[in-house]
Amino acid sequence: MAIIQLISDFQTGSYKIGLLHSQLLRAFKGVAVVDISHDVKLHNIVEASFILRHLITPENQGSVVLVNVGSARR
Repeated sequence: MAIIQLISDFQTGSYKIGLLHSQLLRAFKGVAVVDISHDVKLHNIVEASFILRHLITPENQGSVVLVNVGSARR
């Protein structure tokens, strides 16, 4: 099973997390979506990089990590 892991600065409880899950599950049938962290400080790409670095392991090979930190909000 394909795994998509999420890191963002949306903050836990944001409706955006649910919207993102919905879009990913619709676009990619049969994937598992895993929330790694949505509590990265706003626009803190260094913190997001630290988390991402710890996901680079042999066990995680083949997973996709989606990072959304520091981007413009609409």
